[in-house]
Amino acid sequence: MAGFFLSPQQGSIWRSGGSARAQVGVMIEGSFDEAHLRTALDMVVKTNDALRTMFERQMGMKMPFQVVLDEAAPVWSKGSAASMSELMEHEALEPMAAEGSQLRCALGLPVNGTTVWVLTAHSAVADAKSMQLLVTETLKAYAGTPTVDQEAIKYAQFAQWQNDLLAGDDDEKKRAARFWDRTADGGLAPSLPGERAMEVPGRSGRVEIDWKGEATEDVLLAAWATVVSRWCGKQRVEMGVVLEGREYEEIAGLIGAVSRMVPLVVSIEGHPAFREVVEQVRAEREEAIGLQEYYAPVRDIKVGFEYNELASAVSVEGVSFRVVSVANDAHRCALKLTALASGGAVVLALRYDPAMVDVKLAGAMAESFESVLATAVAEPERCVDGLPLVPEMRKKQTVSEWNETAASFPSGPIHLLISAQAVRTPGAAAVRCGGAVLTYAELEGRSNQLGR
Repeated sequence: MAGFFLSPQQGSIWRSGGSARAQVGVMIEGSFDEAHLRTALDMVVKTNDALRTMFERQMGMKMPFQVVLDEAAPVWSKGSAASMSELMEHEALEPMAAEGSQLRCALGLPVNGTTVWVLTAHSAVADAKSMQLLVTETLKAYAGTPTVDQEAIKYAQFAQWQNDLLAGDDDEKKRAARFWDRTADGGLAPSLPGERAMEVPGRSGRVEIDWKGEATEDVLLAAWATVVSRWCGKQRVEMGVVLEGREYEEIAGLIGAVSRMVPLVVSIEGHPAFREVVEQVRAEREEAIGLQEYYAPVRDIKVGFEYNELASAVSVEGVSFRVVSVANDAHRCALKLTALASGGAVVLALRYDPAMVDVKLAGAMAESFESVLATAVAEPERCVDGLPLVPEMRKKQTVSEWNETAASFPSGPIHLLISAQAVRTPGAAAVRCGGAVLTYAELEGRSNQLGR
């Protein structure tokens, strides 16, 4: 077995602990042939080196090599949980095999003709796009039309190409260096209220975002950057954005760790309209896409954004296979907005690292994002400074309901009210001054003496 150097993407994953997982959740509606589905997946694994890769570390070396096995059958299991979220959460915590396949597959119990299918891979062998490509290729094989491309690029070749680009010294790399060096010192990283020092990442938390409308990738990023900028009090902030990395035709269908999170700079200086921030974000992201091969992830990015478009449903012999969820926790942040787009709709969630961010802060920022996005989509010419961080209903509650402190107060002369209270609670404190305290009984006694 030959060993190959890691790609920059894989190196970043191993430096972060090497435990990240990529997942895809598929809803199967109808009666399907499980044995045939397994055979179809085996066919795809045999033609994709990344899915037969394991990692070996030689003595004295910090980073492992990637080793491609001749055979590596996926590990299958039958889950008892019927819901997609339960099965995905369960599979994300299951350990990968010490040797052999770094791909797990689980089928939930059928409920009313619907079965949940979850595929989980080590993030060093597959990213979010890879997991969807894996489903697509498996279904082609299941339908009897597998993809056969003897000239397809292998992941080890891709890794070598990426490393060669970083080692080069051409003009394009120099231009890229100037672009990426803008955030090299970390000075534009947002300072989140109450954040804690970076610790070993644990299980991420998740806050659902209530959004029923449509929004493009650039609109979502601009709105999220606006919220982060205003919450941390910086007009220029660094935002980590996950790029799919498959712009070249030769690697459009490549399965492996191809995506990477890159730092972009977003500014709300000069009181711009939201539309202007969207245009700025679009230009910044497009330039980053052109220079991404020259960026080597070398440090953590605090606040991020990841957008994935879900593949369309596929029907095979009357059975529907529909991707409903995809995730990759290789790109961990203190806070990361995730978006799953499908059929014009988008499902949004805010993922947070409990080791760094309190759940209350994550919830408050998610609520601010809902408010900013709703107003910005309706009024794109509105200045970002005027986009409400507090939703109208919460503002009403805060300003009106929570401020309604009026209480009924008994009528009558004050000395009679004090006398009545002295009868009800004679030992309760009535007056405090410095360290001295008078009870109602003592106050009543002194007032009687004064009256005489």
